[in-house]
Amino acid sequence: MDESVRPEAPKHGHHRWQAASLAMLLFALLPVQARQALPDPTKPAIGVIQPLGGADNPGGPHLQSILISPKRKLAVINGQTLHVGDTFGNAVVVKISAQEVVLKSGGELQVLKLFPDVEKRKSSAGKAASQKVKDR
Repeated sequence: MDESVRPEAPKHGHHRWQAASLAMLLFALLPVQARQALPDPTKPAIGVIQPLGGADNPGGPHLQSILISPKRKLAVINGQTLHVGDTFGNAVVVKISAQEVVLKSGGELQVLKLFPDVEKRKSSAGKAASQKVKDR
C-alpha cells in the first residue's frame, strides 16, 4: 500500500474560531463608524450653548444653567461657572435663585432669566383646585 501524505481535514473548532474572530473585529469597528454618523444625544442644542443673538440681547450675558443644593448655589453664564460674589466681566453676581441670576455693575442691576420666554402663571384649574381645598 502506498501511503501518501494527505492533508488533514480542517477541524470544526478552527472554523468557529476564525468566524468568531472576524465577527469580533467587525463588531469592534462598528462603533467607530456609528459615532461618526450619529450626533451626541447629550450635547445641548446649538441655541442653548451659543445664544442665537436676537435683537434684544445680541452679545450680552446668557444664563445657561443654575444649580442649587443645600450646600451651594452656582450659575453658568456664557460657559463660566459662578457663585454669589464672583465677578463676570465688570459685574458681580449678587443673587442666584431657581429661575434667575442677578448681576450688579456699578449701581445697575441686571436680571438674567433661565427661561426668558417663559412666564410662570397659575392656571384656572389650579385656582379651582385650591378653592376646593379651602372649602373643605
